[in-house]
Amino acid sequence: MKTRIAALAALMLLLLTSSAPAHAYPMWAREYKVTCATCHTAPPALNLFGEMFTANNFVFPGRKKSLNKPFPFPVSVVGVFEYEKEVGGSEEGPVMEELELFSGDSFRVGRNPNHFGSYFIQTLALHKAGGGDAGDLDQAFVTLPIAGQRGQWALGVGQMISSVYQYNHHTELFEEGIYAMTRGAGGFAPGEDLPGIRLDYFSERGLGTAEGDYVSLMLPFQGQLAFNANARLGTPNGMAANYFHRWKRSSAGVQTWINGDSHIVGFTGTLRPTPKWNMILAVSQNSAPHDDGVQISAQVDYFPTAYLALMLRGEGGGGRRRLEGVAIGLHLYPEPTRTVHFSLQHFQFKGERATLALAIIEL
Repeated sequence: MKTRIAALAALMLLLLTSSAPAHAYPMWAREYKVTCATCHTAPPALNLFGEMFTANNFVFPGRKKSLNKPFPFPVSVVGVFEYEKEVGGSEEGPVMEELELFSGDSFRVGRNPNHFGSYFIQTLALHKAGGGDAGDLDQAFVTLPIAGQRGQWALGVGQMISSVYQYNHHTELFEEGIYAMTRGAGGFAPGEDLPGIRLDYFSERGLGTAEGDYVSLMLPFQGQLAFNANARLGTPNGMAANYFHRWKRSSAGVQTWINGDSHIVGFTGTLRPTPKWNMILAVSQNSAPHDDGVQISAQVDYFPTAYLALMLRGEGGGGRRRLEGVAIGLHLYPEPTRTVHFSLQHFQFKGERATLALAIIEL
């Protein structure tokens, strides 16, 4: 374990002591010589271009990869500092919540010039006590095109989520993802990372758009992938499926997961009436021996300027593990460096009332 921590610390030191221009933007902005606003409204929230970039296996349309990368492969570091005050209760921080390392890129597969695979890895380098261990992986997967003239069919292997192209909690402005997607049944949740094998279809892959039909079939496994002693891989955990269609700024789809006497079915819809507004509605029905009922999540994000986001979320439902209440927040991504952003969030849920202040540093 000490050797692993030392290696992670050495890599972090290498990143922090590299040339100043490499620190201006995270890894893909450096690689393609663009600003973070190309793919994001207020990071980490994606705009339509960012959704297209993700759905096309991290291929940037019309742009060649940089021949002068700061490293042989793209790397970013994200540090999160947190202060939390429970309503009528204790307070914690300011404290470093976590330090994570990221790497991801596309790569050519075979002789077909339109076949691109991708990889992505997100691992903890440091975390506050009780929140994880160095070497824990959130995401770690490889995606390979397997069929279609433009690689419309792809196979993913590793640790990932079943609904990545429509809703991904890693791009959520709130600290926690919407409960209709992150609430699980029988060890599975459609919006959480699990080890598995995922077959993806995107009808317009390779055409430089995010519009089209998406299908994902995933065989999740029990356990967790990690670079430390926490790593474990258990038996198959049922079967998950997700279908949705995206047109212009909107999407609508369904997802399901079935495993024995436990299952989840749900609907998810997104709407962007203008670039300044982003809305999501998710409904899930859980059926499990110890967790049943309906959960409804609705969220609105408003971007009055290129540097500010205002968020409002409502949660409600029935069942034994329902979540009810509201959350509000603001997300500030100021000039000039765009490497530091701030978030202030208040949660007023039944049994959970707290204010959270975050400072996120991205290199």
